[in-house]
Formats: sequence, structure tokens, C-alpha cells
Amino acid sequence: PYTPLYLWLVSLTQGPIPSFAGGRALSFLATLATVAVPFWAYGKRWQNVAFACLFLVSPLVFNWSCLCRVDCLALFFTMAGLLLLEKRPSPFPAGLCFILAIWTKQSFLAAPLASVIYLAFTDRKKCLRLTLFLGDLVSLSLGLWQWSSEGGFFHVQSAFMLRWPPNEPGQAWYFLGHYAPLEALLVPFALWAATRPEHRLWGCYLLVDLFWLRGCGRPGAFYNYFL
Repeated sequence: PYTPLYLWLVSLTQGPIPSFAGGRALSFLATLATVAVPFWAYGKRWQNVAFACLFLVSPLVFNWSCLCRVDCLALFFTMAGLLLLEKRPSPFPAGLCFILAIWTKQSFLAAPLASVIYLAFTDRKKCLRLTLFLGDLVSLSLGLWQWSSEGGFFHVQSAFMLRWPPNEPGQAWYFLGHYAPLEALLVPFALWAATRPEHRLWGCYLLVDLFWLRGCGRPGAFYNYFL
């Protein structure tokens, strides 16, 4: 039950005989674009080269980048939005990227939430503009999805929400077995980044994203949530 952008883009690649090739190509190109974003923003520094290599050889990225799945495209919009928020004075290009990420996969809310929190402490005028922009478009999108699904969108989403405490063995395994060790490793790093002005946006995003990983306990969740 995903929001429609990725599915619509994949539908444009379909011929008389349906194929996953178009979706796989879209996911792969989105992965490459995600790697290219830091080079566009910061130049060809060795840190960016190291990031690109580590990102591409990560088993998670390597395994999912050629699948007909929504995650890689949503991740690209998220990264582009965060960098646009950091580099551009106007919040609207970043807000548009965040909306496109939500239209790709509705659970990609960590970046807009982190951006609003970050701007609340650094630029309140920009924070208000971004909040109103996101609020208006998200409300409009929710209404459109609910109407176009004849009232079924919220019903389907509620069926896949996190149950706590986990009421299925699979939920408990993903929540406690997979994600808790990752959080223990990343929380100190995220707190360190959030205290440094040049990394504060990314530290804030990582902290919110770690909290958002609690959604891994929902039915059907899989390790692509690490993306």
C-alpha cells in the first residue's frame, strides 16, 4: 500500500508485455543520483568519494538498488531535499523534494520533521514557511489519496501500523533483534553531529530517523527500512 509516484513512473515503462525492467532501472538510476547529490553540493572531495564507495558497496544498497521497489527513489528525494534546505535560502525546493518522497513512500517523514525541528532553532521564519508549505501539501495529498481510494487509504494504513508491544514474533525480531544494536551504535554519533553547527541538520535528521525506525515492528516490515 504505497503512495503512487513510483508506481506511476514504472507504469510509463510498460509495454504490451509487463516487465520489472523499467522499475529496476528507475531504482538503479535513483541510487546513482543519491550518490551524485553530495558531489553536486560539496564538490569532489575525498570524503564524498569515500561516502560514494561505502554507500554503493553496502549490502543493503547493493541488494535493493536494482529491485522494482520504492525505497531508493524515496531516499534520493530525501537526500536532495536535505541538501537543498542546507544550500538554498528558500525552503520551497527542499519542501517539494520532501513531498515527492512522501508521494513515493508515505513513511518517509523523518526528513521533513527533522528539517522543521532544525529550522525552529536556527531560522524561525524559514521554519514557518516550510511548515505551512508541507502542511498544506500533505493535507491536500491525504485528502486526494483518501478520495481516490474511495475511503480505503487510511483503513489500509492503520492495518499496517506498528503494534507495541509487538504481537507477532517477526515484529519482535525486527524491532529488538535488528534495530536496537544499530541505534546503540548511531545515537552517540548523531548527538555529536547535532552539537556541531556545520552538521546540525544531519545530526537532527539521524536522531529523528532512528526514532522513525520504530516502524520496523509493523507487519510485513523488512530490512529495507535501513534505507
